[in-house]
Amino acid sequence: MSSGTEGVGRGNVGGGERGGPPRGQGTAAVAGVAVAFPVGIGLALVVEVKYSPPMWVHAVMWPPLLIGLALLLLRFIKSLFVALQYKHRSTSSYD
Repeated sequence: MSSGTEGVGRGNVGGGERGGPPRGQGTAAVAGVAVAFPVGIGLALVVEVKYSPPMWVHAVMWPPLLIGLALLLLRFIKSLFVALQYKHRSTSSYD
């Protein structure tokens, strides 16, 4: 009878490695932060101070703009990360 605290052994199905940080999500976080800070805070504050629109205008205007800009930046940031990873060989998959 197993207590369940031993963990699971490494399997050979799929040939992938388990463990380590999840791959491929860092670029989305960088793109989100790169857009959210200057646009979501800076530009929204300028619009609020200058025009004083109702809150529903902010709720309708900013989410599509932020999502669109983040998706636009995602392609460029992802290609930058791939190029840097290739240049510095930061993973063991190149060995």
